[in-house]
Amino acid sequence: MREVSNLKNGHAARAAALLVPTGFVILALSGVAAKPAMGLKHARDSRELARQRAERCELERERFAEFEAARGFERLSEAVARIDGLVPQRISELDAHSAVRVVAEAHGLALESVSVGELVDPGLPRADDMVAMQRIQVSGVGELTDAVATVATLRELGFPVAVLECTFTRVREPSTSFSMYVTLGLFQSVPLPDESEEQPSQEGAS
Repeated sequence: MREVSNLKNGHAARAAALLVPTGFVILALSGVAAKPAMGLKHARDSRELARQRAERCELERERFAEFEAARGFERLSEAVARIDGLVPQRISELDAHSAVRVVAEAHGLALESVSVGELVDPGLPRADDMVAMQRIQVSGVGELTDAVATVATLRELGFPVAVLECTFTRVREPSTSFSMYVTLGLFQSVPLPDESEEQPSQEGAS
């Protein structure tokens, strides 16, 4: 006679019933352990970041103390005042024209023309006011040393000029005179324009 029994199946079912809850418990415990570990890492990273920031703050504090001890603010104010003194206030076109003509002729240049243009914004940094530039085109005949001396004297008289363009053509051999065409830039301090006022045109704008 064939015997049929569910004893083996019963053992397997009971074993599965015991193992499945145990597996869930292990998984649950591993998740509980992972969260504190992640939190600890975040705390360590935050502590390291705070330490680095504290070190930078201490370094900046020491630098500021050295700056104050060296009269940094006073020296900075003095430097700004010196810079302001190098750039004159608004110069009229007539004054600019007269200064260039008188100085150039005093150095021996035979001037053909002096043309003063409008103020332009060269794009220099601004503070309470702005530095504008006025183009002055000069043409004439003379020696190169006369042209160099003219620029130097204008600067000594308080007219901060820069040579923007220059063209020299020898008049004839063996003469030391040149026909010259020079464009100067005269810098001056002007108030910051209101939005409603006409502003100096941008340098290089069409």
